[in-house]
Amino acid sequence: VLSLLLDAYVKRDRVCLIGFRRDRAEVLVPVTSSVEVAQRCLAELPVGGRTPLAAGLVKACEVVRPLLLKDPELRPLLVLVTDGRGNVGLDARPNGRATDEAIALATEIGADRRLSWVVIDTEDPRGIRLSRARDIAAALGGPCLHINDLRADPETYRASQTARGADAGLVDRILEADSRRRGAITDFESLRAEQNAFGKKVAKAQGEEKQQLLAQVKQLAADVKAAQAEADAAQLTQQELVAQFPNLI
Repeated sequence: VLSLLLDAYVKRDRVCLIGFRRDRAEVLVPVTSSVEVAQRCLAELPVGGRTPLAAGLVKACEVVRPLLLKDPELRPLLVLVTDGRGNVGLDARPNGRATDEAIALATEIGADRRLSWVVIDTEDPRGIRLSRARDIAAALGGPCLHINDLRADPETYRASQTARGADAGLVDRILEADSRRRGAITDFESLRAEQNAFGKKVAKAQGEEKQQLLAQVKQLAADVKAAQAEADAAQLTQQELVAQFPNLI
C-alpha cells in the first residue's frame, strides 16, 4: 500500500485504503496523497475475523462515486486483495452464499467502465482451491493475479512488461519477495511446532528442570512472535509489489 502511495505521490494521484472484516467495511486511509497519514493508519490496520466481501465493494463505490461526480474525467483504479471467500452478507450476518452475493454485486459494479479493477488473489495454494477471486475479477471486468501464475511462467510477465515499456525487473522483485515470504512462513511454522513440543515437556517437568524449560519457552515465545512479524511483513511487501503489476498484454 505504501509503495502504491509513493507512486501516487510522484504522479500527484491520491489513494485510499478500505478494510473489510467481521460485519462491516470501513475507510482506514481516507483519500490522500500523504505518506505520513497512510503510515499512521496502516500501523493500526485490523486483521482477522469474518469477511464481509460485498460490504467492501459497496464501501469502495461509496468512496469513488462522489469523486467522479466532482471530476467526471477521473478514472479510479481499484485493487481488491482477497481470497474470494466471503462469509458475511450485506445484512452483516454470516451467510454461506456471501461470495455469490458479492459476485452479483460485482457484476453490477463492473458495468461502470469508469472504474478499473485489479484483483489480487491471496487464496492459500496449500488448501483446496476454490478460485472465487477469479470469479469476482471476471464480474468486475478486471484481471486476477496470483503469485503462483507468475512463479510458474515469469517470462510471460517479463515480456508483458517489456512490451509495455515498463520495468521488467518488477517480476524478479515479486519473485524475490515471494521467496522471502515462503521462507518466513516456514521458519514461523517450525518455531511454532517447537514451542508446542516444549509446552508438553514443561507440563511433565518438575523442580529445576521445569524452571530451565520455562526460560526456554519464554525465549521461544519471543522467537515465534518475531517470526510471525517477519512473515506478516514479507506478505505485505509481496502484496505491495504485485499490486504494482498492470494487466498482461
